Amino acid sequence: MIKRAHRKNWDVAGVLSPGTFVNNKKVCIDVQSLRTGECRILAQNQASEIMGPSTEHWYFDSESLEWGNTILQSAIPCDFLVVDELGPLEFRLGKGWQAGLDILDSGQYCLAFAVIRPEFLPLAKQRWPSAKLIWLNEFNRLILFYWWQICLFS
Repeated sequence: MIKRAHRKNWDVAGVLSPGTFVNNKKVCIDVQSLRTGECRILAQNQASEIMGPSTEHWYFDSESLEWGNTILQSAIPCDFLVVDELGPLEFRLGKGWQAGLDILDSGQYCLAFAVIRPEFLPLAKQRWPSAKLIWLNEFNRLILFYWWQICLFS
């Protein structure tokens, strides 16, 4: 979808969080700016020199989280907004992509996609009752929320 939006010359903004796999095991999560393509290490599955919040399986880099939030704050207005992903940091700990929550609330985009883990679906539905759902894989492990707005900006 991102490639298609680029081909149509849409202003695509936000962040992707692709994983790095070694022997079919995810060992690292990056954060990538969709406007610039710049990428940084966001989290690792083992404690290391990075400092920041952690979840049961991941240790997050505070500087990368701050950088990603800055990207998200400057993402709107845009044609196509992506926030990947919203999970325990955002919904349980009040950390992570807090700017992503705010810009999704703003409606300053034509189309927005947010990847949300199923356990946070009730909170997401409560916050964004008009959003639509798409299950991303056959294991129903990730949910893609999306919003379609009438664009009132250029």
